[in-house]
Amino acid sequence: MKKALICFLLFPFLLKAQVPGYEGKRFIVSYNLDVLPNLAYVYLNLGDNPLPVQVLFNNHINAEYVLGRRFSLAVDASYSRNKTFLTDGNATVNTGTYGLNCIFYPDHDNTLAPVGNYFKIRIFTGSATASGNIVSNTFDDNGYPVTLTVPEQTNLSIQGFGIGFGNNMILHNHIVLTASVDLDYNVLTFNANKIQQGASYQELTYDVQNHILDSYLFYFKLGIGGLLF
Repeated sequence: MKKALICFLLFPFLLKAQVPGYEGKRFIVSYNLDVLPNLAYVYLNLGDNPLPVQVLFNNHINAEYVLGRRFSLAVDASYSRNKTFLTDGNATVNTGTYGLNCIFYPDHDNTLAPVGNYFKIRIFTGSATASGNIVSNTFDDNGYPVTLTVPEQTNLSIQGFGIGFGNNMILHNHIVLTASVDLDYNVLTFNANKIQQGASYQELTYDVQNHILDSYLFYFKLGIGGLLF
């Protein structure tokens, strides 16, 4: 009788513990700032004119919903605008992507979605535009290379996938802090009908393609959001 009474009294707490989410809350909306050092791009383009090390930034809006004790799904949208140094010029590169994330929380005593360590897989699609200056292979009357200015053009489609390792911390039952290390593999294709004629346009396109492939290979993500319901 005593055991039955104890079980009856503890049943609401046991039931609550089985509900996915943090205290029953499953939905998170957050802002994430991606910090991208272009070290891979610099390393892969070492030469007579070394490129400067840059830190690039990308903005993410993320919405995550917990489906189970160890699993959640999230969608995100990102936008970036960075002034970058290229191998033979410079460019302002704009990128925009949309992604779907599968997030797994390991089976540890201190981890229950959406709290603690996690591993995620992301697939995404988007596009890139660029404008800038390219040093051409032609020379002026004084023997100096001619710098060509390329107006903004839509020239690249982006598809890819990535993985990430991170941690979520919840403060005051509603504030979510997140940090992660992410690695992306981008597949870029030319929108041939949108590439303007001329070698400088195509050269800028190839340079921007290499820049995105290399600089976005790995990055750090810092975020803050709210656990809504």
